[in-house]
Amino acid sequence: MLELSKSIIPQVLLVDDRDENLIALEVSLRGMPCMLVKFTSGEAALRYLSENEVALVLLDVQMPIMDGFETALRIRLIAKNNPPPIIFLTAIDQSREYIQKAYRVGGVDFIYKPFEPEILQAKVAIFLELFEARKRQIALIASDAVHQKNAVEEKYKDLVESIDHAIIWSAYPENLEFTFVSPRTKWITGYRLEEWMTQPNFFLSKVPKEDHPLIHKLIQDAIDGSDYGIEHRFIHKDGHLLWLHTALRRAKRGDGVGWEVRGLSLDVTRLVEAEANAKLSEERFRSLSDSTPQIIFVADPSANLTHLNKKWYDYTGNVPGDVSFSTWMSAIHPEDVEKIRMSWETASSTNQNWALEYRLRRHDGVYRWHLGKSIPDKDERGQIIRWIGTVTDIEDQKCAERALKGSKENLETKVQERTKQLTQANSFLDSLLENIPNMIFVKDAADLKFVRFNRAGEKLLGMSREELIGKTDFDFFPEEQAQSFQEKDRLVLSGGQIVDIPEEPISTRLNGARTLHTKKIPMYDANGVARYLLGISEDITEQKKLEDERLQLIQANIAKQEAEKSAESMNFLAKASALLGSSLDFEATLSNLAKLSVPSIADWCSVQLVQTDRSLKQLAVSQKNPKSIEPA
Repeated sequence: MLELSKSIIPQVLLVDDRDENLIALEVSLRGMPCMLVKFTSGEAALRYLSENEVALVLLDVQMPIMDGFETALRIRLIAKNNPPPIIFLTAIDQSREYIQKAYRVGGVDFIYKPFEPEILQAKVAIFLELFEARKRQIALIASDAVHQKNAVEEKYKDLVESIDHAIIWSAYPENLEFTFVSPRTKWITGYRLEEWMTQPNFFLSKVPKEDHPLIHKLIQDAIDGSDYGIEHRFIHKDGHLLWLHTALRRAKRGDGVGWEVRGLSLDVTRLVEAEANAKLSEERFRSLSDSTPQIIFVADPSANLTHLNKKWYDYTGNVPGDVSFSTWMSAIHPEDVEKIRMSWETASSTNQNWALEYRLRRHDGVYRWHLGKSIPDKDERGQIIRWIGTVTDIEDQKCAERALKGSKENLETKVQERTKQLTQANSFLDSLLENIPNMIFVKDAADLKFVRFNRAGEKLLGMSREELIGKTDFDFFPEEQAQSFQEKDRLVLSGGQIVDIPEEPISTRLNGARTLHTKKIPMYDANGVARYLLGISEDITEQKKLEDERLQLIQANIAKQEAEKSAESMNFLAKASALLGSSLDFEATLSNLAKLSVPSIADWCSVQLVQTDRSLKQLAVSQKNPKSIEPA
């Protein structure tokens, strides 16, 4: 940085019709040893220059009413004897004709938007240093006017020698024979002063031939009264190329006859290389962006578009090179324009990343959904240099999301319907279980704790299900009884079969001892592992009592019948004994005995006698039904 005298505060005039551009310039030059004076029109700047001296003018080319070229011409008229150097700021044409026009109206340099703050600072620093040098020279001359000419020249020489990055020289325009060259020349170019001063045509011999026309025109224009600067190449003594910014101004020769040109050649090699690197980097970026399948855009800190890649023009069908904001917005769906404007204003005002989904019109008129994203590119001070963004086609993703949403809604509807069906089924099952007159219970297979009980079970045991759930048989029944229950439970779970227990005694709280007919069933999960045990118990206490009473009655009837049969048998034997002893006529006696047997002890009776010849002789036949056919 320069260290200026406290009595000399150089002013730099900033002229641009856009406030945001003035702010960007002010931010970039913040901290430099100068006072920044800002105006938004050429007229205001001219009024200020008519009364004030400035070290440098940074002038925008495109301004309404009075553009930068016209303003520069009028500045030269106002400050005819000592016009300030003018650096033009532009984002448009970079052609040679355009640049020459700028130099003709008094410009000494160009800076293209968007500019690199470091390059701007470097160039401004050079002109501030020159302004300081000139002011020091004036101050020295003013304060030491009484001194001899040699003393003034000595001080001027010291001043010139203190400038270590520029060559100050004077020469005759017709042959560029040097009359003065500043001592720091050797440090910059590698050539000794003697070589500059004594070798014929020295300067042009070190300038590549391609740049000779520029030098000749610069000299001629200086003789004609135009003073401006150009950038050209210069061959260093070691062979590498330097870039010099050479500005000329005519002055009367020492003898007062004719003109000489006085030149200031600044070493701007690093600036030119930086600009070349920046340009190369920009070209690489553009080449890379054109090869990507996404739309890529670049905007300056004020959100003015400066670049759109090939994908944008292919997609929209717009004319290549058109980066106007209106063309960009015309491709946005009308319903999305306002939300884009609002979200972008928020992002740019807060220096935050920007992202938004919106619809973009394709070249065939079809709107497709895109996701736009942008991040600010900042310098080391945190100031935004530019915005870099992408626009990605997400129409297919949107369609998939809509289809997925529809499928999800359909699935949710089906789930709701199925849930309703299951709820109804469960409600029906619950109602069925609750109204079955038999006790239904479910135990956890792991610990044999009750997890379910129906109403009939509560009534039978005389306990609520809240008392039963989470407990085991040992919490309610005698130990021997509980042990018996769980042994059968484990048998069911290990055997994997239904166990039928015809009679199972159980102690209840209110109904005393009861007898149950129980079936126990294992319940499996999807992996075939027994998770629960289902029990169904029917209270058969009353049924068992009835069966016992019926059995007792049957046994009593059988005993009665047996007694009656025994009595009849004894009565028959008594009568038969009496009959057998009542007569000696055995045939008559046997006939009467047959009649006595029916129906006392038989339904039919036949008495036959075996003859001596072993034949049978029937003596008597008696039967319950006399009409029946006698047996043969």
